[in-house]
Amino acid sequence: MGDQNVQAGTPRRPALLAVMLIAGIPFWVLTVANLVGDFGSGRIDPTAVDILAMIVLMAVPMLAAALVEAWIQRRD
Repeated sequence: MGDQNVQAGTPRRPALLAVMLIAGIPFWVLTVANLVGDFGSGRIDPTAVDILAMIVLMAVPMLAAALVEAWIQRRD
């Protein structure tokens, strides 16, 4: 009966969530690197624009996720 009073923001399996988040970061980095490599400048070595695109595509979602998490924590 006490389990029904769980807060809405609390995941049922926090360890699984942590594993998914930790595994998701390398997958996101590899995906971004592959996409920029495929659709970037077309050269074998990445150019400065390719590297900048990778940094932006990796940092912006992580920053957005951190801001959303901070907002959720502040709300509770």
